[in-house]
Amino acid sequence: MSEMYRFVTDWTLNAPIERVWEKILDVEAYPSLWPGVRRATIRGPESKVQLGSVVDYALKGHLPVLLRFSTEVTAFEPPTLVEFKVMTIARGILESSLHGQAGPTRSRILAISG
Repeated sequence: MSEMYRFVTDWTLNAPIERVWEKILDVEAYPSLWPGVRRATIRGPESKVQLGSVVDYALKGHLPVLLRFSTEVTAFEPPTLVEFKVMTIARGILESSLHGQAGPTRSRILAISG
């Protein structure tokens, strides 16, 4: 029996929801934002995140291993929800949801595997 893993992080960002949405979808810029992300590439001729898109990642943490995996966009509701299904390593879901009107935007990132 596999163990269930659940990770939730909530952020409040001082930016309009549209701007936060643009940053979340700019996965190819992730390496410049997070040192552990070595590569994030959208597959296919349309280099944008949309329903059905596949994104390949390479991550490097403290361990001497480069973690490579792919995700597929399984839910896409601009500008509030994008869900990535992990396709290669462990089974799981990575969901990013945004809430906000005028003023700060609340972001919740939920990761589930198992």
